[in-house]
Amino acid sequence: MKRTVAIFLLLTSLSSVLLAQRVSRHYKDYPMAKVLTDLSHATERQRIIFIYNDLEDFTVTQQFDSLTIADAIRVCIGFYPISLTNRGDSILLVECIQKRPYKLIGRLVNEKGLPITNASITLFSTTDSLLNKGISNLNGQFVIPCNQKEVVAKISHIAYKTVTRHCLAEDIGTIPLETANIRLANVSVTSTSPKHVESQYYKYATQIEQKVWGMNLPQFQINAIPTKYKDAPAVIIADYNHIEYQKKQQSEHLHRTRYFINNDNAALTLSCIPYSKQEDITDFLFHKLTVMGIRIVKPDGSIRLINTYPLFKPQIHTYLPLSDNMDTIRIEHLRKNDILDIFIYHHFKEIMSPCQFNIPKDYPILSYESKAISSKRINIQYREICQVAQKTVETNKNRHILTYQLYDFDGRNLNNQPSTTLYARMIRKGMSGPKNARTTGIIENPPIEQVLDDERYTSELAYQERIKSLKPEKESYTSLQGLSLREKADRLYATLAVKNKYNGKSRTPTMPYIYYATNFFEDFAHALTQTGIPFDYAMTTSSGHLPIDELLDVGDIIWFIRLKDGTCYFPRNGTPAGQIPHELKGRKAMLKGWKNSFYI
Repeated sequence: MKRTVAIFLLLTSLSSVLLAQRVSRHYKDYPMAKVLTDLSHATERQRIIFIYNDLEDFTVTQQFDSLTIADAIRVCIGFYPISLTNRGDSILLVECIQKRPYKLIGRLVNEKGLPITNASITLFSTTDSLLNKGISNLNGQFVIPCNQKEVVAKISHIAYKTVTRHCLAEDIGTIPLETANIRLANVSVTSTSPKHVESQYYKYATQIEQKVWGMNLPQFQINAIPTKYKDAPAVIIADYNHIEYQKKQQSEHLHRTRYFINNDNAALTLSCIPYSKQEDITDFLFHKLTVMGIRIVKPDGSIRLINTYPLFKPQIHTYLPLSDNMDTIRIEHLRKNDILDIFIYHHFKEIMSPCQFNIPKDYPILSYESKAISSKRINIQYREICQVAQKTVETNKNRHILTYQLYDFDGRNLNNQPSTTLYARMIRKGMSGPKNARTTGIIENPPIEQVLDDERYTSELAYQERIKSLKPEKESYTSLQGLSLREKADRLYATLAVKNKYNGKSRTPTMPYIYYATNFFEDFAHALTQTGIPFDYAMTTSSGHLPIDELLDVGDIIWFIRLKDGTCYFPRNGTPAGQIPHELKGRKAMLKGWKNSFYI
């Protein structure tokens, strides 16, 4: 089928001071592409860009009142694998993020023919490998992209008996589910596992939950919001970060947030909690002793706990495609006037550095606090960008304490999101860190050279030096004779792109695409060295508004290759030879070594 791109042009130019247009709609079993077409007709300030054929199989059943165009699209997307990206103030890009050759389409109903909402549909191959997951919408419908024609679908819901079907990935029609004979208490957390390691984890997770829910934090006892925020979709009553660097290179990190739900649309948005699947997270990023706790406080004071243990139990690391790294926890009982209390706790058996704190900006916030604690043997550095919170530093005989606090703040008015990055470094003999760490203690806004005191950065530099030091191999490049240096580089770039089969995604579903992007980058640098084409390694940052010399984390560096004539190559971005990615045009960059800054 010919792919038709639907682009709705901006009809009139309105002043940026005008309020965002709002819409009210009631859709039932309406194709997503037609929903977007309808919403595009309701706005004169924004363009909605999407590929019609990619979205026509997804259906929408939703009702909402007085939402902005962007929020209306988010509500309609729901749990579908569809993303919404804002490109400036006037362009909304909607696209399917799982473009697969097949789709399993169907509808779930109960014995009375009523739709079943929020059921989980998991697709497996005939060899029991996981293919994809999906969730039924308000009309019981689901659309799940997959890579195989023949699949095994497991359909489950807490109130219905699980159904397993061997079928083809196509429209399989209506599937009735039988009600399960269960009873739910007002507060219940249940888990069963035959494995000893899992039972040990559940015991540990229960202890962490009891510890966190029992903490004496007055801001988490508030159950009401100021009248001035009555029209906000939701309000963050309290946001609390606590990170403590302990002896023996251990650290623990707690992040807890309490939301007051002001309307049904906010309840829908917050009922889907994203998390990184445990098997996709390497040991140095995510230790197995991680616990997430979620509870709902009802208006009558009753509490409902959400069982998250199966999602955070220890698992073996395996590589999966990057697009599948995120999953969701569904909260089925969140309603208007409820309070959502959620935390995530990590216990690391090594010091995690850096650790970034961001003040949330989606909803008004009544209380924000971030606290970092370390012993005297651990040096804390911190770097701030657009920081608006009040900061206090306390130093005594045994420890350092760094605290940020913010009260009653409408974060939606922020142009740039405030953030603080902490760097903790051991200062015992034999441990890495700044030379002055023994005497400095807490370092405010350290120079960028100290921020780059990081193993990832130094190992990258060492690898680059090794590539450029390699002697040219005995290989003839007769096809490059007679070409200019730029033409030779372009020819090598195009050849290696084909060799790596790099088009922004992986060659196979068993390794993440970044592996091939990195391979492409290294191959190109080596080829330039072999052919005697002089070049420099250069870097910029991917951190939004930040220039490269203000970055918070070396993980935000984007490396690229620059010829002496200024031509730039971005193999890791999959950009054609000599072209600059749109999002990086005009950004400040530097050559390796933080010298000779320039704009790309």
